[in-house]
Amino acid sequence: YKGKIRYWEVWNEGNGGFNDDHDTTADYARLAAEAGAAARKADVNARVGLTVASFDAPYLREAVRAQVAAGQTDVFDFLCIHPYEIADGLAEVDGEIPFLWMRHRLRQAIRSVAPKKADVPIWITEVGRRLDARAGRVVTETDAANGLVKIYTLAIAQGIAHTQWFEAQDPVGEEPGFGLIDRNGQTRPAYAALKTLTTKLGPTPEVLGWLQLGAKGRGYGFVFHKGSEPVLVAWMPPGEKATMTLKEPVFVGDLPGRSRLLADGMPLDLGDVPIFVNPLPQDLLKLAKANAAKPYPWGGNYASASGVSLDFAAPESQGVFTLARRTIHKFADGSQGWKLGANEGSNFFVHPSFATMDTRDYYIRLTVRRIGPGNVGMNCVYEVADSQGRTPYKNVGDWFGLQTDEGWQTHTWHVTDACFSAMWGYDFCFRPEQSVPFVIGKIEVSTQPFK
Repeated sequence: YKGKIRYWEVWNEGNGGFNDDHDTTADYARLAAEAGAAARKADVNARVGLTVASFDAPYLREAVRAQVAAGQTDVFDFLCIHPYEIADGLAEVDGEIPFLWMRHRLRQAIRSVAPKKADVPIWITEVGRRLDARAGRVVTETDAANGLVKIYTLAIAQGIAHTQWFEAQDPVGEEPGFGLIDRNGQTRPAYAALKTLTTKLGPTPEVLGWLQLGAKGRGYGFVFHKGSEPVLVAWMPPGEKATMTLKEPVFVGDLPGRSRLLADGMPLDLGDVPIFVNPLPQDLLKLAKANAAKPYPWGGNYASASGVSLDFAAPESQGVFTLARRTIHKFADGSQGWKLGANEGSNFFVHPSFATMDTRDYYIRLTVRRIGPGNVGMNCVYEVADSQGRTPYKNVGDWFGLQTDEGWQTHTWHVTDACFSAMWGYDFCFRPEQSVPFVIGKIEVSTQPFK
């Protein structure tokens, strides 16, 4: 393959198929080092990448740590991730938050063990949106097209070097629904969306900055340079709409590739389907450039906080998020919370600016309330750094069962070996067993004991 292929991803997902409860990150590190040496012996221009399923930044960090310990400090050239679960979250409100911080978190993880390798390129070598028609899991062809544009836009905006869609065409003999083209050769809306994105941004788009859109700044806007023309890719969270008034005439494009002229002073409607706006007016371009070096603002900034929370009686999250669609239950005393069904679990993640992957100690406090008689009890399961490709989540082992009291009740779990990276789209969850419906009022996470 010399002269034909330069970039080699060692194994497919080191934390997946390579590990079988026997091999560890140290074993994978040795495999990658030997594969890299062999590749460079055959071709001095060969480049080698480490790879994981999902967004398993802790596994990559431990593999690099093992290489450093073995004196193999320069055996990889790029890092590969397959963040399907985080990408699926883009269909929900706040799903952009963990996706936008992947590059920062992975850089931070590698910097802690190999500072000189912290800035190697990051590739998404697999990601996609599989069509689905199951109850509660419906993904239409239009959903997949919307997701594709958001995935590529967010990846490029944060500086991920390459993104590779899985896959070009649904193959015979494997599960269908991922392809840009179906088994019969018919193109899907995602094919047209990728063509439009490539046409609008060009083959190597330059990132100019970002914009908060809508009255409350909850909308997403990313500005790119194509030649001499600035292009905005914009959308709102699911279920939200906003209107902008621009000071200059622009062209507004949709995902199938259609475009219309919007006169200055006319309203520009934004929804959860991405649109393209070009050329971006100078006032917005100036603002986007001024934002470029700033941390992303969506969801807040908790870098100096010792605690974060999600109160279902408050208008906004204070650093804890769930992507689940929620039914709010109001009690006669005026309090309220998220109503969960019998044995229904709930997943949460903390804002990526809060703590780091090196933080091990967390206190997780849950406030819940009965709706009626019957058993209500649950475990807390949280994310850990796994070195053998097994499940990255662990049960605290501290069962919380509600008393018969009808008021709000709290319980605190203390974990000492956590590693929050939202690998599967969440950091911790509550798993009821043999439980009747109940209501969650508040979730708090702190690096210090609660007072």
